[in-house]
Amino acid sequence: MDKMLHLLQHCHHPDTEMGFISSGMLAEINHQLAAITENDRKTRTEILVTDLVFSVVVDFLKQHPQNAAGMLEAIAQSSKASCTLLGFQFNAFKKLNELQQLQHLFALAPRKPRRLSETVSRLCWTGKGRLEELAHQLLQRRLIKNKSAIFNCFSQADNLVLVKWDFDKKSHLAHLLHQLYNHGFITVAFNKGYFSCAEKQFVSFAGTRLQKNSLKKLSSFVINQPEKYTTVIHDVAEILQAITPRHQRTIDAL
Repeated sequence: MDKMLHLLQHCHHPDTEMGFISSGMLAEINHQLAAITENDRKTRTEILVTDLVFSVVVDFLKQHPQNAAGMLEAIAQSSKASCTLLGFQFNAFKKLNELQQLQHLFALAPRKPRRLSETVSRLCWTGKGRLEELAHQLLQRRLIKNKSAIFNCFSQADNLVLVKWDFDKKSHLAHLLHQLYNHGFITVAFNKGYFSCAEKQFVSFAGTRLQKNSLKKLSSFVINQPEKYTTVIHDVAEILQAITPRHQRTIDAL
């Protein structure tokens, strides 16, 4: 991983060099994995490496948003070709290749500047956590009806996307948003409060809108009366643990 960081720091032509970097890293990673014979240990190592690679490269892409599309394309083509031609069993760039398809973290195409009055406040995913895992967790717990709404909710599209949420569990939504924001998983575009944005983007399964300031009030109830919301707090804590990359959990525990 130190070698990868060094290569990225000295990358002068990201669009062309990223393919060579990803191909070289795959060769090195698969060579190291070949020496691990214990299946459980190999699986744990693969998960850790995947999260590390994703985190490192996403941070680099954020520093070069104008080249993000080209770099993601180069990584996707190079890593897939390397795995096919060289017979690699493990593609450490799998999550990035999925990102290249979703393209929900980056504004990859130039946009016509808009007047301030035309901007729309919205929730944005920072890339710190695993958005695909958040969508999985919410769907598994039947808090939402489809994962694509979550991906689109945190995208940088011009239009606001509505997410249908189980309003019998509005406290889960309020506390989850509070925790996501406080832990740096989400931010807000154009400086509106995250609860205010969420009240425009989340509706009930029947399409009912949230009342103004309702999420903020619910969040306060959960924080100030934790004994009454033990299930909510427990469920949200589990979700946060699931979306936190494994290497970050290790760092936070130190």
